[in-house]
Amino acid sequence: MPVYQAVGITCPKDTLPVEPSGQCQLECKTQLFCRCVSIIQAVLASLVGVTTVLSCKDVMYDRHWPVSLYPWFGVQYFYYDTWAMYKSYVHTHAEDFVGKSTKQSVQYFISRRPLMVFHHVGLPLLYFPVLVYFRKGIGDFFVGSFYTSELAVPFICMRVVFIQLGMKDSKLYLINGWVMIIMFFTCRVLIFPFMYWKYALQYDIPVLHVPFRIPMKCNLSCLGLMILMLYWTGLMAVGAYKHLRKSKPRKIGAKEN
Repeated sequence: MPVYQAVGITCPKDTLPVEPSGQCQLECKTQLFCRCVSIIQAVLASLVGVTTVLSCKDVMYDRHWPVSLYPWFGVQYFYYDTWAMYKSYVHTHAEDFVGKSTKQSVQYFISRRPLMVFHHVGLPLLYFPVLVYFRKGIGDFFVGSFYTSELAVPFICMRVVFIQLGMKDSKLYLINGWVMIIMFFTCRVLIFPFMYWKYALQYDIPVLHVPFRIPMKCNLSCLGLMILMLYWTGLMAVGAYKHLRKSKPRKIGAKEN
């Protein structure tokens, strides 16, 4: 069975939020297919990350072989996902791309999703050489810790799937949303103080002394990424709060009727 047909099983006509035209079915299947691929990648990266964190007792010099191999797959996924997001955006915002050339369409997409494009294109360009060539086998524990940030991705993807299936008012959507925020904050924000704490624990120094023991470029990179992740966590929290406020009047109205 082709992959798109398999994904189509999870998107029957009566679950679509709008009239199930051929175009709508195609968009639904495209969105779900992209999210399934993202979930698979996230699970694989998380497995590598968790096993590495658990295996490396010495945070600097212990080795775990999947860490150096995974970037070869991961960087390709990031670029695939950028292309998939672009194609999906073109499908769902077709009216904005009428009369635009391919170059203009790409520029418009980048202008609408600058942070996401930077995250998916810029970060692999920066970190792939570091992970594969420049770190000289040092720091597998920290690389594995970064891989665990993918633990939040399945919940992010499921949010999109629920929206696509017209389940935005369901309890399942609400529960997934709060779990998504908690996992995102834990795996993408708290992971930074966790790594500093593990380094301090190994070398028996106060956590506040760690920034002065490691290269400044490491501190700046961690700070920049943490600020970016805090920004996205804030956006998620604001979105969840707005959704919760909107859902309360509907529930009150339903009880009165």
